[in-house]
Amino acid sequence: MGSPAHAATGATWLDQPCVVDGRAHIAAGRYTDQLVRSDDGRWRFRERRVTFFYWVSGDEDWAPGRYGWAPARAAADPRTPERIAAHQH
Repeated sequence: MGSPAHAATGATWLDQPCVVDGRAHIAAGRYTDQLVRSDDGRWRFRERRVTFFYWVSGDEDWAPGRYGWAPARAAADPRTPERIAAHQH
């Protein structure tokens, strides 16, 4: 049997309803994680990065690649435009 792992990576999808400045929003995206096992055996995040596929307020029309909140636009998944184009053909 080998030694236990001391580092790992993972990804988690997110569906995020929330309220920003009193307005309802909905978002979807992905967390990409790097983890390390500490000396006490517990796993800890070394890095957690979020990218969004969309983020819109409840009073806007939903569409993939639409970012109605500037911080989400800054964390936009760079592959979203490619995915949208692929589904339009």
